[in-house]
Amino acid sequence: MSRFQFHKMGRLFIVFALMLTLLAPVLSPSVVHAATGTTYYISSSGGNDNSNGTSESSPWHSLDKVKALSTTLTGPKSVAQGSTFTVKYGLSEVNQSFYSQEITLSYDADLYEFTGVSSLLGDRIKILEPDKQNIGEIRLVIASLGEGNEISADAEILGLTFRAKPLNITKTGVIAITFAELGNAQGADIVAGLSSMNVEVTAKAKPVIPGDVNDDEKVTVGDLAMIAAHYGKDDTHADWNIIQPYDLKADGKIDIEDLASLAQAILLN
Repeated sequence: MSRFQFHKMGRLFIVFALMLTLLAPVLSPSVVHAATGTTYYISSSGGNDNSNGTSESSPWHSLDKVKALSTTLTGPKSVAQGSTFTVKYGLSEVNQSFYSQEITLSYDADLYEFTGVSSLLGDRIKILEPDKQNIGEIRLVIASLGEGNEISADAEILGLTFRAKPLNITKTGVIAITFAELGNAQGADIVAGLSSMNVEVTAKAKPVIPGDVNDDEKVTVGDLAMIAAHYGKDDTHADWNIIQPYDLKADGKIDIEDLASLAQAILLN
């Protein structure tokens, strides 16, 4: 390489380095929010932490803004059927002030009945909800009422009340935030990370009633009829594993003693 070519390449390198230096404040690095999947843009010179941060034209100033702003759900892990319980909705990793929120919450309508919502922040917020909610889904809009009542730190915000439905067997369902968007005083919309929780509904233990072979929690002629229909069968029968409960005397056969025992239980009932 000639000395002329070397000097020419050196000058080009210096010019390129100067261009990068000049453009550095303009170029906004991006980062993908792990909880929401949203791409946010950061600029140390032209950014503003009150912007929404979702485009190169409105970047945030600090990387701290990308911390995982997220919704939270807390409440009991297990409830008895027929009981009322409360799940608390809140926010974590709050790093700016929010004056409004829109959230959608889903729940297992086969296990829970939604009965109401209340503020955990007193009169600092107003809860707005549709006149009619879809079964299995709750949509709410929350407004903070004026300066000083904004959400600017981690907080539990709402109490959501449910009633556990009657069950024959214990089951577990899910209550989840499926959408959450918050607004600040500058009009920016910020998406928050979602959350969910499992709540087990325990079935009521049925009392053991001798002779209640049809499992209706009482002893009647219905039970007597079921035993009479299998009269004369014993433990050699192919269906003995099914009809064995009708052998009230537990002697390996269904006979007159079983019928007499059940008849006596009916008369004493």
